[in-house]
Order: sequence, then C-alpha cells, then structure tokens
Amino acid sequence: MKTAIANVGGKFKLGLDFGNVIQVFGKPMMLEGLRGAIPALRRIFGDNIFVVSRVNDESGALKSIEFLRDQKLFGPEGLIPSIANVRYCLKRQDKAPIAEQLGLTHFVDDRMEVMHHMQSVRFRYAINPTEDQLKNFPTKDVAVVNCWQELLAMLALSDDAEAK
Repeated sequence: MKTAIANVGGKFKLGLDFGNVIQVFGKPMMLEGLRGAIPALRRIFGDNIFVVSRVNDESGALKSIEFLRDQKLFGPEGLIPSIANVRYCLKRQDKAPIAEQLGLTHFVDDRMEVMHHMQSVRFRYAINPTEDQLKNFPTKDVAVVNCWQELLAMLALSDDAEAK
C-alpha cells in the first residue's frame, strides 16, 4: 500500500467537514487517528486542505476555529495551513457550491446527504456515516471508511484511478 499519492502541480485539493470528521464528540481516538494522518495528508495535498462546514451561526464558527487553534491544527505542522482555508455555510447542500468554487478534488464528510450534492468532487469519502444516512442516500461513487487509516488507503487508490 502506498502512503501518499503524488500531487503534481498542486492539482489535488481536499475538503473536510468539521463536525464528526475533525472534531468527533465522544470518540477521542478519531482525533488521534487524524493527528497520525496529518503528515500524509500534508504530503498529498500540501496547502490545499480546506475545512468546509455547516454552522448554525457565528458562534458555531468561532467555536470550531477555537477548537482548531487549541488543537494546533493550523499552520505548517498542522492540518490546515491557515484560517483562510476555512469556509462555512448554513445548509448542508451549500457545501457543494463552495467545493466547486475551491476546485476540490477530494471531500470527507460523515453525511451521505452531503455527498449526494457534491457532484463536482471526483473522490468522495464518507467517514463513519450513520445507518440512517447509508439507508437514505446511495453510496454510489462514495467510498465509506471507518477511520483515517482506511481513508489514507483509499487515497492511494484514488492516485491509481487518476493515473488511468
């Protein structure tokens, strides 16, 4: 298994949801898995890593920024290069136009509903979606993973698909 794909010319761009992808309540091991994946994600995507998340209001946005800062997930050694790489919207379906505007090639979310709208994103990954999400939304063209290590393995496969 490859540990990183080649991002020649910065063509790969990753979008990540915040809730239940970066901050997973009640599952601290998911955050630790993310921490372990950061070096590979940064090798693959460089500074082309974005948070695209739904929030209810400005307070929710501020809390997520505070979490990212507190966990040292910003900066050259962190997951996200800077606060400029964070985008918010009010509705889940509004993530899709943001992803298209940013030119995202890969997206990770816990909701299949979001993936249903992400037609411009070639590689879509649902991390730990609920049974209801799996039942109510088709998994066609969406890889379902349970942890960050599985996601890294799928990223290696997406490199193989890109080469074809």
